[in-house]
Amino acid sequence: PIVINKAKGDIEVLVEDNIANIYWTEGDIVRMKRYDLIDVQNYVPLPVTPDPLPTYPSNTISAYNLNENVNDQVSNNNGTPTNTTYQLVDSSNYAGVFNGDAYVIVQESGDFEINNLGVELMIKTSDAGSNLRALVVKQFAFGIFIHNGVLKMYDWSDTGGFKDTDKNVTDDIWHKINEEFRNGIENETIVYVDDVEVLTTTYNFKDQTNKLVIGNGDDGTTTPPSGQHFNGMIDNVRIYTL
Repeated sequence: PIVINKAKGDIEVLVEDNIANIYWTEGDIVRMKRYDLIDVQNYVPLPVTPDPLPTYPSNTISAYNLNENVNDQVSNNNGTPTNTTYQLVDSSNYAGVFNGDAYVIVQESGDFEINNLGVELMIKTSDAGSNLRALVVKQFAFGIFIHNGVLKMYDWSDTGGFKDTDKNVTDDIWHKINEEFRNGIENETIVYVDDVEVLTTTYNFKDQTNKLVIGNGDDGTTTPPSGQHFNGMIDNVRIYTL
């Protein structure tokens, strides 16, 4: 391997059979990009698939592997599913199936009420649904959405609104999404798709007291309902500190 020292940690490049795996660390998080060297000039990452037995870094607050349940694998912030089913991704790994009216509610926890917070998940869909569809939302704090196929965030603050990545994620392959929120710090909120940075922006939390919801834009108590149910598969949701 070739090791190059950088400010954010070591970068390690492993090359085998025309595939380059590039690893680096950011705090406790190990990031990776995988490139096909035959097409390296276009920097096209190879497809990713969910890890059936994910390991959770020490900065993980809560994790949901959706392996036939929505229990928290790290702490006690368990979810409650509504209409959620599960489908085998490979011989040993299930993912949650959200069919347009399914969602998971995680009861409000002070564990999530912090200013520097990351959300990681994997999704697969060919048609998330028309207009706005929610992936992971904590109303008035942060919202991760797909709008007409494109990954977006929503900022509820007075100077907020939609934050657009211009990245279409409805191509029926697995995508890993990381959104790292640094509340109120200019140009320090970063969005990654498949470990590639796609957006740097400023983000402000308005209210952190609402419940965390997976697969819908509200916790089921909104009148009228948001109608933002996601259509597709979600796996390996992780909430972590930065």
